[in-house]
Amino acid sequence: PDLPYPASADAVSRADTPGGVSLQKASHILVLSRRDDASPGVRINPRRTGGHPGRGDKKQRAVLVNYFLEQFRTTLYRQTMFAEFERDIYRWSEEGEPLTEQALSDHYFKLNKLYHGPAVNTDKVIRYEWARIPHFHYGFYVYKYATGISAAAALSRDILNGKTDRYMGFLKAGDSKDVIDILKDAGVDFNTPAPVEACMQLFNDAVTELERFAADTL
Repeated sequence: PDLPYPASADAVSRADTPGGVSLQKASHILVLSRRDDASPGVRINPRRTGGHPGRGDKKQRAVLVNYFLEQFRTTLYRQTMFAEFERDIYRWSEEGEPLTEQALSDHYFKLNKLYHGPAVNTDKVIRYEWARIPHFHYGFYVYKYATGISAAAALSRDILNGKTDRYMGFLKAGDSKDVIDILKDAGVDFNTPAPVEACMQLFNDAVTELERFAADTL
């Protein structure tokens, strides 16, 4: 497998590690995942609340949790959808299928409906979005956003639990061996679905947190 792409495409500074995991993305997860009790959910940076992370304004906390979720939606879900779309059109091309605007638009619309599910009323105009996405003009790499954020989530969880040795070993490894093996040594085994599943659980916990905020305001 190739190197996972940095988790955040728009990061101002990317301290790229051997796994391509954006340290900026990892720091976002560290800040927003910090917990002050044993309950599930996302805690915000105490510097943004003027004190203890558990005593901030609930609306402000909800905004930050929503931002956290949006990072996951666009990096884990959306980029995976992009990867499936791109994989399929490469396959069509290899099989000699004509890549018409109609075929591409129909397939992109189908994937949008699949990935967003019945809870979202899919706008028909979204079918044309593929034509403005620059990622598709480069090599096949968009899946690396999803692997990057999954690795960042796993690494940050270890750090939050006070386990920094494996992460430091990951940084020191450089390109001494295959990145999959380096990540495995750091506790992130992409030969299994565990890293992505754990990332999805973090997303689920944040959704639960936001739902609790919404229930409190209704």
